[in-house]
Amino acid sequence: MHLFRANPNNTVKKTVMHQYRAIANSAVGLCLIKKTKEGWVRTIRTALGMSGAQLGARAGLTRNKISILERKEAEGDITINQLKVLAERLGCDLTYALVPSKPIEDMIEDRATVIA
Repeated sequence: MHLFRANPNNTVKKTVMHQYRAIANSAVGLCLIKKTKEGWVRTIRTALGMSGAQLGARAGLTRNKISILERKEAEGDITINQLKVLAERLGCDLTYALVPSKPIEDMIEDRATVIA
């Protein structure tokens, strides 16, 4: 009798995909979250089970260009326009914000103290 044996590579892939989905889903409906270590493009793409080549085809770019853009995002060197295109091709909205680390009044008071 032949017993079904799970392919370990497939099990690992599903586990990794589940982890990426959890990260991606943590962003749903939130505005004040930090960028992931690998960047949001790679995180969302991986959560969707999409390859770099597949995203490239959607964006009219090569797999290599997608890899470069993902690396640029992770390093903080991607342009907002490049990120906007990738977000659209991933079915995402791009949210851009500057979030003060403390109340503005405290920031103003701190600056006034430094000047005085």
